[in-house]
Amino acid sequence: MFQGYYNLASNLIVQNRNMNVISNNMTNISTPGFKSDQLVQGTFRDEILYRFERDGRTPIGTTSRINTAEGVATDQTQGTLRATERALDLALSGKGFFAVQSGQETVYTRNGSFNVDNEGYLVLQGLGRVQGQNGPIRVNTDDIRVTEQGYVLSADGRENYGRLQVVDFADVVFLAVKPQFLEGVLDEIKDSVKEGQIFISIAPGKTLQWLGGHLGMHTKVIRTMPNTPAMVGEGMTALCVNELVTEKETELAVKLCDTFGKTEVIPEHLMDAVVGVSGSSPAYVFMFLEAMADAAVADGMPRAQAYKFAAQSVLGSAKLMLETGKHPGELKDMVCSPAGTTIQAVRVLEEKGLRSAVIEAQTACVKKAKGM
Repeated sequence: MFQGYYNLASNLIVQNRNMNVISNNMTNISTPGFKSDQLVQGTFRDEILYRFERDGRTPIGTTSRINTAEGVATDQTQGTLRATERALDLALSGKGFFAVQSGQETVYTRNGSFNVDNEGYLVLQGLGRVQGQNGPIRVNTDDIRVTEQGYVLSADGRENYGRLQVVDFADVVFLAVKPQFLEGVLDEIKDSVKEGQIFISIAPGKTLQWLGGHLGMHTKVIRTMPNTPAMVGEGMTALCVNELVTEKETELAVKLCDTFGKTEVIPEHLMDAVVGVSGSSPAYVFMFLEAMADAAVADGMPRAQAYKFAAQSVLGSAKLMLETGKHPGELKDMVCSPAGTTIQAVRVLEEKGLRSAVIEAQTACVKKAKGM
């Protein structure tokens, strides 16, 4: 009986979400550039479900029809092009997005219903100024025409106001390959490299020159070094670019990397140092956390609780340093009371060579990275 209730309730929830998605699609059916959504459904078919009772639990089985709404998928296929009487109504045929400056950031859209603001700039109403390859496009008139190549011209073709910036994210290729396998992968794809494609590598030790040599010296290459906290949106990524990558393309790469943490653009000669200080350093931190938890367990604390105390202390300490901007030595001194418990712990850490061990370990890490 209970299984029937679960089936009914789950289907009602899924159908309610499905109706919301359908309603949104219908509401926006005339919105330029709108992409319809579809609810992705699933079941617990592969899970063993249990009914909990006073005397224990009873398996329900593995053929439950309990539905789940796993997410919403957007249909990215080309929509139907519709002619209008406005010269400022544009559409993209095939892949790509218009770039629009909205406040301090660039956003990307398929909506091409443009207007001209009171300063003469091409704008997308309510969002911002439309970007050309050299910045915002200023036309001073709505009597324009746009070529298939994206050049914005006066109606008589005598004035060229600039070329629309169209970004195709498929032209940004992430090389998420370990360094020992990267050469073989590049050898396989080098003949398929298209003009204008941007290749972003996460492999340590592989320089921009090395990457360009394998992809073609006229290829736009970006070298990055992320770390594993990116898995929870708290990664730290360093990024450097070759001379072919434009400022706008660098900003795009930073925006992509910022989706899983923080990003800094650095000169390439610092990249090996980044491997030591952030790329590999989560392992050092986890060892430190494990040691702290082991000590707490030795003093009687349950292990799960010990991990929680240790992890939150490290997380909070890092946040305190970042948000206050104070030197770590100053923050350490704030905890160390005269003749107190903390200064005794610090004394032992100094005596056992904590600083030296970290510096030597990081130096060995960087040395290895340089030799890869």
